[in-house]
Amino acid sequence: REYFAPEEVTILSLMSGNFVQRGDLAIFPKYERAKAALTSGADIVLELPFPFSMSSAANFADSAVSILCRLGCVDYLFFGSENGDIESLNTTAKRLMGDEFEAYFKDRLARSVSSSDSYASVRSEVYKCLYEQELFKTPNDILGIEYLIALKKRNSSITAIAHKRIGGHSATASRAAIKSGQDISENCPEGLL
Repeated sequence: REYFAPEEVTILSLMSGNFVQRGDLAIFPKYERAKAALTSGADIVLELPFPFSMSSAANFADSAVSILCRLGCVDYLFFGSENGDIESLNTTAKRLMGDEFEAYFKDRLARSVSSSDSYASVRSEVYKCLYEQELFKTPNDILGIEYLIALKKRNSSITAIAHKRIGGHSATASRAAIKSGQDISENCPEGLL
């Protein structure tokens, strides 16, 4: 809301339900998290269906973007990012969608079928070989790039905005802190603790 001020906007949150992308149980039930989102300024909270919220970053993002596009009223996709630079994330998304990358990646992946190389490690290796740059490795940047790819695949008019995460605090860190009994109230939305 502060980002768009003074323009009046409707904030829609699309969230995982009781299971999150990493396959973990959400630390708080979905209805409590939805209530916290509303208390924190969201106007509408929708749930990303279970099969997609538990899926890979690519499927998670593609499903989320599909829902947002089908709503027909979404202008912006606002997501957290460790990098926070939408241009570098967009450049990476375009490269990953390009014919050159696809050809090299498919060839390299086919050669690694019998090896222990993971999909992600092969993708990173090919990206570095082609563009002499490291592929983003942080979870929110990876997910952000997948949002951008999903938007581009659909030729969507939705504008993506990457919000730089400050302080390095993450949902994973929050779950670990809660499990170990630490106080995380300053990093948690009102109404959850």
